[in-house]
Amino acid sequence: MRPLVSVVICFFNEERYLGEAIQSVLSQSYPNLEIILVDDGSTDASRGIVENFMLAHKKKIRLVEHANGENRGLSASRNRGIHFARGEYVAFLDADDVYLPNYVSTQVEKMLNHKVSYICEATLYWEGNDNDQIVYVGAPSEQVYNPQELNQILYPLKTHAAPCMCAVMVKRESILRNDGFEESFTGMYEDQVFLSKLYYNEVGYISSSCNNFYRQRKDSMMSTVADRAKYIDIRRKFLYWFKSYLKEKRNENRIISTLLRKAILSIDYPRLYSAYNKLQVKFKLA
Repeated sequence: MRPLVSVVICFFNEERYLGEAIQSVLSQSYPNLEIILVDDGSTDASRGIVENFMLAHKKKIRLVEHANGENRGLSASRNRGIHFARGEYVAFLDADDVYLPNYVSTQVEKMLNHKVSYICEATLYWEGNDNDQIVYVGAPSEQVYNPQELNQILYPLKTHAAPCMCAVMVKRESILRNDGFEESFTGMYEDQVFLSKLYYNEVGYISSSCNNFYRQRKDSMMSTVADRAKYIDIRRKFLYWFKSYLKEKRNENRIISTLLRKAILSIDYPRLYSAYNKLQVKFKLA
């Protein structure tokens, strides 16, 4: 039977956590799914872990890789997984994160009920201690959003929390219609590029459910890009990419254009931006 849902898990040297991630998908209450595991050039025991799972679940798990076993980064790896996905819906799970057993069933039910192209739910930021906290998407939940509405509400153009990729399910046809992930973004911000395109072009739904755990690690990608200069460079790259994207789309949304100009100003001319904000406050109070 053709699976309705494809879960794409990309991995690069994740032997410590990969088995837990895979098992969390196999333990889903929703049975009609497949797992696409994308090896992004691992050199540790990760591939062997996958092959052992495949022996027991060969009808449910597929392993793919890049040509010549190359390491090409997260965006290219997710695109590789999407290429082989057979499901009508695609979900994304990082190799160190996990789903609770009702993640897929909850997302599918809401996708079908609301007839949307994508759905985003809340996420538990997971350390395994008292610091664990649920982070809700920064827009009113249990609500449908038309194209371009979430661009005006959520990070990266505003400060309200964006969803984690482990909390997102998307119609495969919508992914293909929006050309998937931008492969020039190999790590950080690759999710924001993808989500920005979805927000701009598709109808989505924000859910208050929380059935995914986003593991907090000191050696994670987000932790290693702690240097502010590196963050600014990556954010600048995104903002100018989005500027080109809007030009290509012949964007006529003045709110989005204004938010983008302010974001670029804050990155390129931070002192001028600070002065601009002070003037805004002064005239609003006057």
